[in-house]
Amino acid sequence: MYQSKSTQADAMVAQPPRQALIYCRVSSRAQEADGNGLQSQETRCREFATANGHEVMAVFPDTITGGGTS
Repeated sequence: MYQSKSTQADAMVAQPPRQALIYCRVSSRAQEADGNGLQSQETRCREFATANGHEVMAVFPDTITGGGTS
């Protein structure tokens, strides 16, 4: 399919990265022990952001705020 020159030029212009915030939450000690702790969640979120062209602006960790004790 043919694209006009202006459409081709528009497609070549670099787009600024999208901005992202990361919220990580651990609601139990068992969740941390199973390898799903805050660091693991942050790492996976950062990898996702990078792979999708997002720039992480801030990380908000939340530890055991749901009242869970297990």
